[in-house]
Amino acid sequence: MNKKKMATVLGSVTLIGAIGIGGTLAYLSQKTDEVSNVFTIGNGLNVDLLESKVGTEPGENPDLLDDGNGGVITPVKKLDEAYGWDYDGDGKWTVDTNTYDGIVPGEKVFKDPTVIMDANSADAYIYVTVKNASTDSDAENKEKTQKTQYQVDIGNDWELVTAEGLPSDVLVYRYKGIAEAGNNYTLFKEATLRGDVEDYSGKDANNKVKLNNLDVKAYAVQAKGISETTARNEAIELIKNTPEQEN
Repeated sequence: MNKKKMATVLGSVTLIGAIGIGGTLAYLSQKTDEVSNVFTIGNGLNVDLLESKVGTEPGENPDLLDDGNGGVITPVKKLDEAYGWDYDGDGKWTVDTNTYDGIVPGEKVFKDPTVIMDANSADAYIYVTVKNASTDSDAENKEKTQKTQYQVDIGNDWELVTAEGLPSDVLVYRYKGIAEAGNNYTLFKEATLRGDVEDYSGKDANNKVKLNNLDVKAYAVQAKGISETTARNEAIELIKNTPEQEN
């Protein structure tokens, strides 16, 4: 396959927060186009989903070195690749979208969608959907893997959840434990544009091949007072009722 220059936005990182038992969502949530703020009654969920601001060699992006407050950002190299630089630094996540321009099939880029638990948040069960990406462990279903344009390496603290009624290019992952207040939970740290997918069709205004977005969305369900099974049912129902996930 020819390594054509491509332009893509690797992800609209979105959070949808919910809480409840038996199908009743007791806490309010509001979803914007990109990131949802979570509004709670009393002491409830205060969770966000962000990722690091990614760039190429610092010298090639002088505008990114300004922190906006008169200071200078010190990028951290996370991958030995063009898009391998973290402009937020370790332990910081500030954006909900990164654009990777001119990547080619087989290229790896730094990307670290992270669920951020506020210090005053209730503990929660965390579920995340990944659209248009799969892992090597998902390759047993060859047909499903071939429908995704990206490969990601999910962290060991997450497990794949079986959920019927979702589009074939959407996978659901669950954090294995309980997400605690004040902690952060990163789903993966890199993504690779697959070289074995032929469905790279269509071009943008600059005559570059257009790709599907790699979308990550997070769902939080309060942990206190309910079992993991109940939380899973609540999360799956919420995922299915999210417009972007509907068939």
